[in-house]
Amino acid sequence: MSDTDIRKELQALLPADTPKSFLDLWVYWYSIRYGKVLPDVADFDPMRITRLLPDISVFERRKPDELIYRLAGTAIAERMGHDPTGENLVDLTDPARHTFVTDLFTGIIETPAGAFVRYENTYASGRKAMVQSFFLPMVGPKKEAGAGTSQGFLQRVLSIHHMEAAKEYESERQRTTVGSDIDKTVWIDIGQGVPKNG
Repeated sequence: MSDTDIRKELQALLPADTPKSFLDLWVYWYSIRYGKVLPDVADFDPMRITRLLPDISVFERRKPDELIYRLAGTAIAERMGHDPTGENLVDLTDPARHTFVTDLFTGIIETPAGAFVRYENTYASGRKAMVQSFFLPMVGPKKEAGAGTSQGFLQRVLSIHHMEAAKEYESERQRTTVGSDIDKTVWIDIGQGVPKNG
């Protein structure tokens, strides 16, 4: 399949205002699958997508409620008011959305499937804005014995994010709250179907 066909395949599923960068990441992710269901994180070369890196994050799912930022691009850190690398996404998420986030990552990893989500963040600066995110699973490195994740490999999720224009401003706060509201979720079938609740 050509890059144009791969791009069109995703474009048909996502909202019309989806950023071009999401399609670019999809084409790149697709290119490093090498005929497998999932690409290996060892084949992920950030230097091939340098233009996208400020808005890229990579998560490691250690447990359903432990979703660690392994990498957070500079634009993400700037928006959030700090670099979340090493932090648990669940701890930064609105408590009312914890189940949504853990179910989302469970679906991405265990189906496996891609996912597009549009949601609201309330930033440390007080800015409230909608964010679009696109998530794609990858096979991480082989884990050490007893590390506790399924199938002997660490679970990684590659993602890209786009913040829309600010909706409003509140007073500054201690930290950013992710997912204060969820607007839309679109599951992307990568050959293994989509989660049953999707």
